[in-house]
Amino acid sequence: SSDLFSMLTDSHAPMIIAERSAFPMLQASDSLRRSLLDISEMGAGFDDADLDVAVAPRDIAYIMYTSGSTGEPKGVTQNHRNILHKSFAHTQDYRICAKDRLSLFYSYSFGASVRCIFGALLNGAALMIYDMKRQGFTEVAKRIVDDQLTLYFSVPTLFRELAVALASLKEPSSLRLIYLASETVGKQDIDLYKRCFAPDCILVHELATSETGSIRQYFISKTTE
Repeated sequence: SSDLFSMLTDSHAPMIIAERSAFPMLQASDSLRRSLLDISEMGAGFDDADLDVAVAPRDIAYIMYTSGSTGEPKGVTQNHRNILHKSFAHTQDYRICAKDRLSLFYSYSFGASVRCIFGALLNGAALMIYDMKRQGFTEVAKRIVDDQLTLYFSVPTLFRELAVALASLKEPSSLRLIYLASETVGKQDIDLYKRCFAPDCILVHELATSETGSIRQYFISKTTE
């Protein structure tokens, strides 16, 4: 696809690591014919020694693409300093500590996953990965309770279904903070949160863009009108 070709061009990557089933699509999209490495073969005979690569704070950590709603998707660079700054801010905002267990529903290729991944790993907390397509709402709801999840991150559409599934279990969850972003949150979502979760659980809604990240956060408690 054109989007994939743009990402390959922008990255200047000399090699692509992927599942073998994706090789035909990658070969069709890559005019430079980069080397392809089957991800299932990694670890077999490869040197796992530290690469000893020096990384400066201003070095690019990743490229995140906008939705393209105003034209062609644009690659937005994020450096290591900015990721660390954001992780520190999220730690302070949500009071993340080593005892926490954070959810990961987003694909790791989606910008919102950075908050979950580094928010957990840089604080010594646990990152709980859920596969909604494979497990379904009821099974994931059971896992949220069993895993004693404390921080939940997702889009409102997913939250609405999971909140109902959690309520139907009639078992108390350990959630102390619910974070919603990327979509509009309405009064019905606030009512659902107030009805289905513990009195001390907080709901956070965020306004952000791909280019800038967080702009505003709104913290909602059970007493918020």
